[in-house]
Amino acid sequence: MPPVVAVVGDPTVTVTVNDSFSLQVTLSQYNLQPVTVEWERNGVPLSSGEKYQLSNDTSQLGNGSAELTVRFTESLVDNGTYTVTASNPAGNGSVDFDVFIMSECECVKWLLHAQVTWHSLSLILHFVSLALSFPVAPEVAILASQKPMATFSEGASGALMCVATGVPAPTISWFRNGVLLSDDGVTLVITSFEAQNMTMLSVTSTLNATSVMRDSAFATITCTASNGVGVNSSDSTQLIVLCKSLSGSVMRCERTQPMHSVKVYWSHSSC
Repeated sequence: MPPVVAVVGDPTVTVTVNDSFSLQVTLSQYNLQPVTVEWERNGVPLSSGEKYQLSNDTSQLGNGSAELTVRFTESLVDNGTYTVTASNPAGNGSVDFDVFIMSECECVKWLLHAQVTWHSLSLILHFVSLALSFPVAPEVAILASQKPMATFSEGASGALMCVATGVPAPTISWFRNGVLLSDDGVTLVITSFEAQNMTMLSVTSTLNATSVMRDSAFATITCTASNGVGVNSSDSTQLIVLCKSLSGSVMRCERTQPMHSVKVYWSHSSC
């Protein structure tokens, strides 16, 4: 059968220019068939060299791993979607990572690395909004690679990322099947950019799951942005959870499957 590829850790990575980072996946269910692994960034193949280190381990029958290490990020052009594809004669499987490279612009550096509470953040946004004279209604979007479905392995950690722009800076709320999720400890990144001769604000919110359980299968997660201007903006995705059967094969979980622990604890980690 084709290899099954699963992300190890967080599929969304944020680093600053000149930092290094690694992306890792597990490979399974390929039995005795030989497996080839390829990495791409925005559709461009990557190979080992001074900047990239590619390593694969398929020594165990039917189970293995693959890892890409980027030794340094030269500029913001290293942003993008990194795709790993594992192939054998029966077919292929692939997963994506979203990598964001942040510049160390001194005007926003302290915001990028500070751990802020909702109270202190509201004060920051209040004073920033006073300095901006043209309000703009919010626009929000979940990462394109996580729509219309986001796939996670049962019991593993996971993260969804939502980006909202507007003036004043939007407030982002998360919902699971229409029920508001707690925003305690939410991870936020605020940046600014120029558009149409005015300064726009961008707020990135990351929703983290410490352990994805199978009763999250097919749950609808919605990200909503509001800033008091115009109508609120929302975007949604559906969760797909991969479970292991008694035989050890990996498949999509169904909420009707037998469950031992079915509670999902979504939390928002700090920076």
